[in-house]
Amino acid sequence: KNAVQRVGIGIVLGLQYFLVFLVYLAPLLILLAIVLLIIWLVRRRKRKRAKMAQARETLPPDPGQG
Repeated sequence: KNAVQRVGIGIVLGLQYFLVFLVYLAPLLILLAIVLLIIWLVRRRKRKRAKMAQARETLPPDPGQG
C-alpha cells in the first residue's frame, strides 16, 4: 500500500470512530439540552413572578378600595 492509501484508510477509520462516538454521545447531548431548557424556563418564570411581585409592592393602593 502506498502512503495515499494509508492516509485514506486512516481518514475513513477516524470518521467511522467519530460517527460511533456521536451515536453514543447523542442521547446524552439531547438529555443535557432538555435539562438546560427546563432550568432556563424555570428561571425565566421565577424572574417574571419576582417582577410582578415587585410591581405590586411599588404600586400605591387603590383609593377606591377601603
